[in-house]
Amino acid sequence: MKDKLIRFMEGRYGMDQLFCAMSGVFLLLVFLNLTFQSWILFIAELLVLGETLFRMLSKNLDRRRRENELFMSKVEKFKALSARNKMIKEQSETFYFKKCPGCKKTLRLPRVEGKHNTVCPNCGKTITVNIKKG
Repeated sequence: MKDKLIRFMEGRYGMDQLFCAMSGVFLLLVFLNLTFQSWILFIAELLVLGETLFRMLSKNLDRRRRENELFMSKVEKFKALSARNKMIKEQSETFYFKKCPGCKKTLRLPRVEGKHNTVCPNCGKTITVNIKKG
C-alpha cells in the first residue's frame, strides 16, 4: 500500500507552506462551523479543502511553485511590517516618528517637546514638527 501511494504521488506537487496555511484555514472554518453551524461556513470548508487537495495532487509544478512563492512574499512583507510596528511602539517613548510629505519616508526624531524644523535626509525637504509631551 505504501508503495502504491509513493507511485501515485510521483510527479505531483505535494505539500508546501501554502498547503499548511490553507489547512489551518480549513481547520479554523471547521471549528467555526461547529460553533455557529452555518451552511455558508460548510461550503467555504469544502472549497478550501478542495483547493488544498487540488494543489497537493497537481502535476503543474511550476504554477504551484509560483503560487507558493507569491504567498511567501506576502508573508514576509507582513512579518516585516509587524516587526517595524513593534519597533515603533517600543521606541515611541524616546522618539517621535513622522512621515516626510515629500518622499513618504518615515523619519525618527528625538522626542523633545516644542516646535522643530528638520530636514529629510532622503529628499532634503524641510519639515516643521510640533512635538507635545505624552
